[in-house]
Amino acid sequence: FHADGFSVRIANSGKQGLMAVHDFRPDVVLLDLNMPDVNGVQWLDDIRKDPRFVQLPVVVFTAATVGWQVWAANNLDVSIVFKNDAIPYDVVRAANAAIGIPTQH
Repeated sequence: FHADGFSVRIANSGKQGLMAVHDFRPDVVLLDLNMPDVNGVQWLDDIRKDPRFVQLPVVVFTAATVGWQVWAANNLDVSIVFKNDAIPYDVVRAANAAIGIPTQH
């Protein structure tokens, strides 16, 4: 689907997300650290091992406020970490910033 100028692909699991990144080649990924089949930090580590995706901007969501997952995600070069209650406007702004699109007010 399309929203706010983005062409969006949804993956319901880490495995689907890996396939989508390889097939679709997105400009930015919105990643939940708490996926049903794989830990989001491991998913991010796996994607960063592929030279094509070392610089892929990733915006992370998590229910964790502090802890090893947030620390590990930040050490894997994410653009920003949001709590799951982030408002959509902030997510769009973060995605735009991650790919170098200026924020419009």
